[in-house]
Amino acid sequence: MINVTGEVPKIQTIEDIKNTEGDVVIKGAVHKLRDMGSFCFIIIRTFDNVVQVVWDIENNGAYNCHEGDYVAITGKVVEDKRSKLGFEIQGSAIELLSKANEISPVPINKGKVNLHMDNHLKYRPAVLRNPGVRAVFKLQEAYAVVSASS
Repeated sequence: MINVTGEVPKIQTIEDIKNTEGDVVIKGAVHKLRDMGSFCFIIIRTFDNVVQVVWDIENNGAYNCHEGDYVAITGKVVEDKRSKLGFEIQGSAIELLSKANEISPVPINKGKVNLHMDNHLKYRPAVLRNPGVRAVFKLQEAYAVVSASS
């Protein structure tokens, strides 16, 4: 994506987020919501991974997003050994950037996508949003790089 000035914006990676001190703004799609009563886990799908945001409903108020919406969440990076990434974000502000037009026809936030091959191909753009499906392509990419350098 190129903005009006012709500059290509820097893509925010997990390392960029992890190494940020103070408040960080993370942008991405709401991958999954887990409402726990007084707080909520908002899983954000970024360019290269999924990040967990803890949203305190009692202090921050209700979150105004749904699965598939694109949001910008401001918060603090907090170390968490239980996380695959080693951290989570304590959310303090949320901005809705774009609402989802409709609910995804396939469950992209599940561990596995169990679809017949016809539906798998029919809904391919949505299926590729599943982290497990994308992991296959990351492996293929790594193999291609190693093969090319040999």
